[in-house]
Amino acid sequence: MRNGLNHLKTTLPAGRVVLFNPLQHSAYTKDYSSAKAENPGGIVFPEDINDILQTISVANQCFTPVTIRGTGTGKSGGSIPNPEGIVLAMEKWDKILEIDEENHIAVIEPGVLTKTLQDAVQKKGLYYPPDPSSLDICSLGGNVAENAGGPRAFKYGVTGDYVLGLEGVWGNGQAFSFGGKRFKDVAGYDLKSLLVGSEGTLAVITKITLKLIPYPSYIKDLLLTFNTVQEAARCLRIIVRNKVQPVAAEIMDRTCIEAVKNFSKESHDIPDSGAQLLLQCDGFTQESVEAQIKSMIGSANTCDVQQIFEPKTDNEIKSVWSVRRTISESLKALSTHKESHDISVPPNKIPDYFDYIDTLNTKDTIKILAYGHLGDGNLHVNVLNLGLNEKEWFEEKLDLEYELLKKAVDMGGTITGEHGIGKSKKNYMDLMFSSTDKLHFKMIKNLFDPNNILNPGNWV
Repeated sequence: MRNGLNHLKTTLPAGRVVLFNPLQHSAYTKDYSSAKAENPGGIVFPEDINDILQTISVANQCFTPVTIRGTGTGKSGGSIPNPEGIVLAMEKWDKILEIDEENHIAVIEPGVLTKTLQDAVQKKGLYYPPDPSSLDICSLGGNVAENAGGPRAFKYGVTGDYVLGLEGVWGNGQAFSFGGKRFKDVAGYDLKSLLVGSEGTLAVITKITLKLIPYPSYIKDLLLTFNTVQEAARCLRIIVRNKVQPVAAEIMDRTCIEAVKNFSKESHDIPDSGAQLLLQCDGFTQESVEAQIKSMIGSANTCDVQQIFEPKTDNEIKSVWSVRRTISESLKALSTHKESHDISVPPNKIPDYFDYIDTLNTKDTIKILAYGHLGDGNLHVNVLNLGLNEKEWFEEKLDLEYELLKKAVDMGGTITGEHGIGKSKKNYMDLMFSSTDKLHFKMIKNLFDPNNILNPGNWV
């Protein structure tokens, strides 16, 4: 496999190819998941399309695996390289090529950070809603590869709902261009949507065309506290039945809240409760937003709500959202090991799923909890090691994550809602897909990447 790297060092411009050095390149061995890190043979830093075409061509000739990498913030092991393979690092592809105000469209390179685009279009009164929690460090190419979501997906949908066009290079070395500045595009097979969520197994994406919408003039948040997450989940269903569509509806349980309190230096404003429900609504008139808030408060008062808090100042708004965005880091600090899975179930099944989690919490050495996107049923289920040794933890964790993922599927849900399958969940594909389904996946993979050079060893 080193043959491919050695060949690229002689054919690409100086500095584009570096052999792996563990002291300098450890970041390229892992992502934000718990999947095992691996050392690649080297890293290619492409600067133009010819660099990518040449890399894919040589990789096919030498059967050298290629792992496409953005900023490495994925949580499913999808950007962890193959041993001695090539990391194709797209971090230099970070230009916003165009913000088309007339058509409400942005054209970008895959290395642009999500928040960078959001800030740029907001200055022009436009809005790119998808907001994964890592939005200030994750790249839009990675968002497309995983079909990332975030809190605002409840109202505005996920990344794929905004992708109008893609350009890039298939694993077989052929360049492609699908879609563009058109909102209706239904001719032929929808290969653009095939690429969204394909986790870097089919192609290298080099250009992305995204739909934008008008930026809402008014945004307000509402924090409700309850004794239990089940009560919070049932309250949200009442809010929705009363014809209010929140932008976001985020749930946090007592363990999450206490973990953030212990971890954060700005925790004095966090109320004590068994569960927090953080809601957001928006609109183009103050009256419409106030009406939504009034309706949500009215619905909450028919439930067993403990506290109702309307953050008004910038500091108050920042405080309530920092709790939500700090949970993962806080739980990691609380435990010896943390395993997280982003299951998704039909929203009305959320209370039942929380009930199921309660039945599994029978030991002091392990804590299971869930938090996240209550509105669309996408929960981040965490298994925390509070006292097991390495061997005990590994065995317990495998059994528990199987049961947690299986329960989600049995409820009509999925094994991933936004993080992808990658390496972390490939062993659980049978929970969702038949042998025929998996054969079809492999047939698609073989068509566009016949030598299996892109992300081999992942889910397909």
